[in-house]
Parts: sequence; C-alpha cells; structure tokens
Amino acid sequence: MNIIKFPVVHALVVCLALTLLSPFSLARGDIVFATGLPVDNELFSAGEELLAAISRRMGETIKLISIPGKRSATLLKNNEIHAELARVDEYSQKVPFAIKIPEPIIETTQYAYSLKENLPVNGWGSLKAYRSVALRGTWIIEIYMAEQQVTWVDSVSSALKFLKSGRADIFISSSVRANKFIIANDYSTIHRLEPAIHTTRDFTFFAKAYPQLARRYEAALRSIKADGVYQAILTKYGI
Repeated sequence: MNIIKFPVVHALVVCLALTLLSPFSLARGDIVFATGLPVDNELFSAGEELLAAISRRMGETIKLISIPGKRSATLLKNNEIHAELARVDEYSQKVPFAIKIPEPIIETTQYAYSLKENLPVNGWGSLKAYRSVALRGTWIIEIYMAEQQVTWVDSVSSALKFLKSGRADIFISSSVRANKFIIANDYSTIHRLEPAIHTTRDFTFFAKAYPQLARRYEAALRSIKADGVYQAILTKYGI
C-alpha cells in the first residue's frame, strides 16, 4: 500500500509547492487582470483605482498584476488570467480568440520625443528617417513600425538615456506614459514633437472562458463613466 500511495502524495506536494511559488497565487475568487506597466508606475496605481471602482459595481475582487506583454498574451490564451486591462484595437489581430470589450478603457496618443525641438514628424511614415527607441510590448508601435529601425527597451528611463546618449533620434511613446516621467525627473531638454503620431483607444481583452464576466465588467465600466467616477480618477492622476 505504501508503494502505491507514495507517488500520489509526492505529486500533491509538488503541485502545492508550484502553486505557492506561482506569482499568480491570489486569494480564491480573485479576478486577475494583467498590464505591462510596472507596479511602481503611477499609471499602474490609476489602473488599480479604476478596477477597484469597477469591482465595487460588480461585487467582485479584481487584482491587477504586472507581467510582460508577450507572456500576458500566452496566459490570456490559456485562460490563466481573466483579462488584459488595456490594449489597442489592433491587438485583436494577435489574440483573435479573446473577447474585446467594446467600451474603451482609455484613449491614448502616441508622440515622438527628441532632444531636437523642431525635428519634423508627420505620421508613422515620417519616422523612417530616424533611429527610434520605444517601450517593449507596445503593440501599436510594433504594428506600424514593423519595417523601421526601432530599439526596444523596458522602461521610459532607459529610452530617455538612449536619447541623451545620442543612440536614438526619437523616443516614441504614449503621452500618458512619457509626459509624467519627463516632468517628474526634470528631463527639460527633451521635447514632445507636434503633431501627434497616432491617437487610439485602448480596450480590455478577456480570456474566451469568461464571456459572462466580460459582460458584467463592461456594464460596470459604463456605469462609472456615466456617473463621473471614471473621469474623477483620471483627473486625479493627470491623465
């Protein structure tokens, strides 16, 4: 009997250990949303506050976690997370299996930033002449600059260092991510170039296993927009 039981007990111990070590070991019943934003970023905090407001309307608990974009797509496909918080509309090409919430979570505008204040830019095509740096996992830039010279980095800080060192001519980013960092860290020599490169709306994408949850989430999102809670949170964070 002991010989038969040992493998079963051993397997249970291994499974328990893997669960405890997993970064997604959350309280039972939590709804897990993913974002590529680092947890110490103010925008991550804004996302948490938006989800907290939505959670209250749904009567659920939503947990926001930070993981790289490519890994997040895999987890979404495998139903290992419930949703990705904010992705551009074109992301549906990468995850055709996912449920896109029709109501946008936020509108973002992509700009080019440079040490040269009057560098001419006018749409994606105009960027071909420059050495560009962008944040890894920015799907909209990956689509529109697939055939252009882009260096991918993990943080706004790294991107701005590329600019200051002369290793890149422009940094392409949403104004939401770049502006606050530039102001907070006194990068006064770096300029946002006009006009904007692209304006897009970001949407929440749910794993295919959660259609009912997706509908409830959309209703709650529309609700906090209708009564002003949504805009109050964005205003609080200067978005």
